[in-house]
Amino acid sequence: MADAGMGVQAVSLGRDGVERWLHALSDRLARVRVVHGDWLRCIFEHYGGDDTAIFFDPPYLAFEKLYSDGSAPVASEVAAWSREHQHLRIALCGHRGDYDMPGWSVLDWSRGRLTYGGDKTTDAECIWFSPACHAAGQRDLFAAVAP
Repeated sequence: MADAGMGVQAVSLGRDGVERWLHALSDRLARVRVVHGDWLRCIFEHYGGDDTAIFFDPPYLAFEKLYSDGSAPVASEVAAWSREHQHLRIALCGHRGDYDMPGWSVLDWSRGRLTYGGDKTTDAECIWFSPACHAAGQRDLFAAVAP
């Protein structure tokens, strides 16, 4: 059902299996809040304390100019904050080599398709997981509903 890296690659569960999978997904996401905008506003207005897990997907350093007004790269600020708060469960997206995150696990992945209007895939993408997270690839959230 899922590859070792990311997401659902193919679903052949039949109607009952799909319904179970969607219910499991719904249960898993019941307390998730998706926020966007200035990352500091999101942290300071929506942060729920030490039991909060945070998934950061800032503009990647190589593409910062698409989003920035020329100030310090948002991704660098997010990485610095994340290092200071590594006791929290934090996932931080970027390109391999963007961050220095000692003690964090890294999951490499590829979208397998074109991105950013380019003519090639972005193969060097990865997600850093803080030491407070489960090790990358260690836990399958949907194993209970896999065929």
